Amino acid sequence: RPGIAFAPRLICELDEHTASTWFDGAQALGSIGKQNPSVVSAMITRLGNDTSRVRQSAANVLEYMGEDVCGRECDICERLGVLLRSEDEFFAALLAMASVGRHHSQFRHEVLAYASPRQSRIRSSPGYPEMTFDDTMCERGTAISAMHYFKGYADECIPILIEAIKTFEEYDPDECHEGPIGRIARTIAVFGANAVDAVPSL
Repeated sequence: RPGIAFAPRLICELDEHTASTWFDGAQALGSIGKQNPSVVSAMITRLGNDTSRVRQSAANVLEYMGEDVCGRECDICERLGVLLRSEDEFFAALLAMASVGRHHSQFRHEVLAYASPRQSRIRSSPGYPEMTFDDTMCERGTAISAMHYFKGYADECIPILIEAIKTFEEYDPDECHEGPIGRIARTIAVFGANAVDAVPSL
C-alpha cells in the first residue's frame, strides 16, 4: 500500500500516548498495515506494553486489520484474551478478537459467550457511588456489536441475538436512536436472509 510510508510515524504517535490522550490513527494504521509483517509484529509487541493506552490502541489497530495479519491470528487472539481480564482494555480487546479471530471457532465462541445471558454484576461508577451500572450488560453490548464480524456464522449467532431481544437491557442512549433494540437489530441485519429465524421476534 502506498500509505505504508506513514506507518513509522503513526506507530511513534501510538507509543507516545499517555493516560490523558487517545490515539486517533488506528483506522489509518490498520488500513495501511494490512499484511505487512513489520506493522503486524509491532502491534503484537504493543499488546504487551506496560502502558494500558498503548495496549488498547494496538488492539484498535488490529481490529481494523481484521484477517490481514500475516497468518498470526491465533497468536494475536491469545494475547487479546489476556487483555479481556482488564476492565480498561476489555472492550478494545473483545472487538479486536472478533475481527481478527472471526474464522477460528475457539475465539468466535469466546466472543459469543460474552453476548449470552449471564448473572448481573452491579457496580458503582468511579467517583459517583450513587450511579450504578451492570458490568454484564456492558460486556454483552460490546459482544453483540462485535458479532457483525461473524456474518458467515448465522447459525451460531442468530439464536443468541433472538435471546438478546428478550433479555438484553440497552445501557447506551446513543444506541437507542432507532429504538430500544437498535443495537441488536443492526447486528441482525448484517446476516441478511440468513437471519430469517429472527423475524418473528423482531
